[in-house]
Amino acid sequence: MLKTLGKLRRNCPARDQLLLRIGAAKKQAGRAFGCVGIHLPQEGAAANRQTFTFHVDREKLRKAELRDGHCLLRSNLLGEDPAVLCERYVQLTQIEAAFKTLKSELGLRPIYHQVEKRVEADIFVAFLA
Repeated sequence: MLKTLGKLRRNCPARDQLLLRIGAAKKQAGRAFGCVGIHLPQEGAAANRQTFTFHVDREKLRKAELRDGHCLLRSNLLGEDPAVLCERYVQLTQIEAAFKTLKSELGLRPIYHQVEKRVEADIFVAFLA
């Protein structure tokens, strides 16, 4: 993403074109875009090295790296043990994944229900899940 922004600053397109290209870079970068600070030229001003600048927010990047690979699970169940809640959540995701796999392997989707047997099979699979 920084290479893309560097190219934009070297080529200095018109402001509107610059905004379109920044939007594309933002989409491509995903959440990493939040670690980059951008100063855009004012409306009507030319885009050049003085009016268009960017920098990496090292503090945000450091905090993001510390959170990388961690998951926060929030719950309103105050009386439960956090380890039990986490285990149940993992089980829930495993059940949902198994259900999704089972349905995709059987080819059972509501749009494919053309015969009564398939409708009954879909209800049965949903009941099992």
